Amino acid sequence: MAFNGKVILCVEGEPSPRIRLGEPLDLIWREHLVKTLDLVEIDRIRPISKKNILRMDPTARMSGSGAIAIDEMIAADIEKAKAAKTDVDAFVIAWDLQPPWDPKVAACRSDEVLSFYYGLANSNALPDDPWRIIAARRHHELSIRRQNPGAPAPRPRLVRGAIHAMCMEHTFESLLMVCETRIREILGVASLNVLDWPAWDQSARRPEDILQLAIKATRKLAKQRSRVARVIPGDMTTAKNDWGEYFLRKMIEDPDCLERLRDHPISRRMKAILAK
Repeated sequence: MAFNGKVILCVEGEPSPRIRLGEPLDLIWREHLVKTLDLVEIDRIRPISKKNILRMDPTARMSGSGAIAIDEMIAADIEKAKAAKTDVDAFVIAWDLQPPWDPKVAACRSDEVLSFYYGLANSNALPDDPWRIIAARRHHELSIRRQNPGAPAPRPRLVRGAIHAMCMEHTFESLLMVCETRIREILGVASLNVLDWPAWDQSARRPEDILQLAIKATRKLAKQRSRVARVIPGDMTTAKNDWGEYFLRKMIEDPDCLERLRDHPISRRMKAILAK
């Protein structure tokens, strides 16, 4: 049976109460990827940081303070919906498990995912039924799988009260690396020999760095500089979401690139959780 409840998708973004409709991050996740992958409708996008997730784990090493734990954030959204006499039925938490302060660590570590579900299952903020109960069930399923690596992976079920962790390997920008030729076309240098064009490594731990080099290399060409600047003034450091939305929108227009996008690990993971 198709899921027809309201889903909030939490993704890493600028710290603000919510992302407005039509903003680059909203277009990336709630429009482009939903339509491209034929996913269930996303009610809204909720910006988070890794600190929100780590705040649930008292043993996590983390500098700074002030971040609200993700379970408290979810509980607040549930209460707001209840007060407004509306519903929120499920959450998907999307983040890359490689922390920016330690790029050498392995991505998608199973202990972090287990810690995430353990924190939800033992939360003092979340309602017990069905939120904590389903989180505890998911933690148990993944714990069994960890003890028996050969066992079938427990399939995530999108039901009312579900909170799903969506691991991104390595970061969202790895989606944009599947079609180097298309990126060159988008930047207007498809047939040009661009000095300092970066080596295109689709398995790079930080694909955003390669895209940054590509933008900078393109802007060194006098004939291209004004054209690219008119599209997006910043770069992958100052306008990452703007560039990400622009690249993704243009890549979807190319049939071959579209198929590669659909077969990317992040896309497959999204479909496993959010398929209609």
